[in-house]
Amino acid sequence: MPLPFAKGVFVYGEPIDVPYESDRHAMEAKRLALQRALDLVTGQAESLARGDRFDTSAGPVTRMAP
Repeated sequence: MPLPFAKGVFVYGEPIDVPYESDRHAMEAKRLALQRALDLVTGQAESLARGDRFDTSAGPVTRMAP
């Protein structure tokens, strides 16, 4: 349970569409894409939670110089 007035971050990426009729190979490719996307946003969230600054004005999050 976070303390009152604690800070948090929300980071999200682009949606990953998985067609209903996907075969086993297509599903595995989408699973790998999802894993890469989750690894990326997790790293970004951890950096933001540490206090690193990011520039969000140009689309995807990119790290700003201190």
